[in-house]
Amino acid sequence: MTSIVHVLRHRQRRYKPRQYVQRGNFIEQYSNDELYARFRFRREDILYICEILRPHLQRPTRRSHALTVEEQVLIALRFFACGSFYEVIADGLAVTKSTVGHVMHSVAAALAGLIHQYVRFPDTEEEITQTKRKFFSIARMPNTIGAIDCTHIHIQAPHEREWEFVNRKGRHSINVQLIGNADLKITNCVVRWPGSVHDARILRESHLYRRLQQTAPDGILLGDSGYPLLRWLMTPFATVTCDPQQRYNNAHSATRGTIERINGVLKRRFACLNYLRVEPKQACNIISACIVLHNIAQLRRVPLNEDILDRPPLEAEVPQLQPPPPPHQADEPAGRAEEEATPDPDSSSPSSDPPPPHLVSTSSQKKERLRQVVIRWLETNEEANDPDQEPQHQGEGSGPFVAWLPPTADLPSRKDLAQVVGNLKGRVKGVRKLRVETGTMDPGQTAQDPNQLPNVPDSPPTKALAQVMGNLRFRVKGLKKLRVQPASTSRLDEKPLARPSGRSPFPGQTAPGPRSDRQ
Repeated sequence: MTSIVHVLRHRQRRYKPRQYVQRGNFIEQYSNDELYARFRFRREDILYICEILRPHLQRPTRRSHALTVEEQVLIALRFFACGSFYEVIADGLAVTKSTVGHVMHSVAAALAGLIHQYVRFPDTEEEITQTKRKFFSIARMPNTIGAIDCTHIHIQAPHEREWEFVNRKGRHSINVQLIGNADLKITNCVVRWPGSVHDARILRESHLYRRLQQTAPDGILLGDSGYPLLRWLMTPFATVTCDPQQRYNNAHSATRGTIERINGVLKRRFACLNYLRVEPKQACNIISACIVLHNIAQLRRVPLNEDILDRPPLEAEVPQLQPPPPPHQADEPAGRAEEEATPDPDSSSPSSDPPPPHLVSTSSQKKERLRQVVIRWLETNEEANDPDQEPQHQGEGSGPFVAWLPPTADLPSRKDLAQVVGNLKGRVKGVRKLRVETGTMDPGQTAQDPNQLPNVPDSPPTKALAQVMGNLRFRVKGLKKLRVQPASTSRLDEKPLARPSGRSPFPGQTAPGPRSDRQ
């Protein structure tokens, strides 16, 4: 009986063959623009990177369907280009999450080992002369062989010695020193200091500093005011007292701007440098790998094509908004009928055609309708302000806000008005108890008491009231307790409404006395 059970269990433990996912050849599948948008390099450039990394990444056998060099390079370039999570990259390249992590670190270490081959300070006389000529052509700054600056690469909080990586802005980072030339190539880098270390100390502890202090170079470096003034390092004047000093500062700033552009291009080309979710040691390898890839891109003249990186959606996916309608007149159709009126035959602009209904969302329609109503009211209000009439009072910061709106036939619904007021309460501080009432006055009636206005069914308050209030609260300080009251359509010749000191603002009530009379 025991033997029978043993045989049955042995049959259940039979070897099951592994299932491998078929991976496509992305280098041949995508075009040059698609490869650049995903990996920041073209086809021939990716093949060049594969060739220089083949001695370091080539697997001795194809056991267990080992990844080829091309697949490993594409996985690493995809991470360097987008800086996304490993799982997202794994889903796009048909590999597992752990594979992305192992491959990315191995490729980064291999590229960091080539840093002395692709990042070199100009040594020969020909290189120094060519560098000086290119720097001089920028702003006529003579004898310049490089510009120096530091940039912070943000990382997640490390598990060990976390406080050392907190920079002056309170974020964890690695302070990277870079020296570049006029061709936006990096000629020297120091990638090993935490974010709390000052730029001057990184320079003082670097190998280049000891080398230039012992042997004066044939040229100067340009640095900002954070660096010390040395015989081979020029900084700007802190206080300008004459025109030559101002001209020197201008030329110094324009020439030193190359290193600022290098920092921007480096972080723009490799988005992973905006935030790294790895430990500091691995982060240094990734930064060094991106520096090597940046110099390879500059050497092979790979452009930073912003049109491909930030390509807008197709024209069919972008809704074309209608232009604002003309001001409302008494003999023209109002409301929705005005929008359906016959367009002007002279206007043949394609953008004037309304978008198809399936391309405009409901929220877009609401926003466009709100915008048209506000524009129509503003234009009508401008026409209503006759220069012969006396100007109407617009209110003050300490008193109530009185606004007159001419009656229009296109009145928004109470739902739209409540939505605008809700947005106003959410964005403007202090507006929590705002109420929008539907009180109005007859056009031929005048207000006897500003605090007691009749209530008629036709309501002129529109979303423009809330729009005006919101604009005032955003632009004028102290208007946090602004009130909106409907006023009559007659001229407001009197002074701003103020509460009388001897009587109550509400009928049938008595005003409270001074604070000293209260119990």
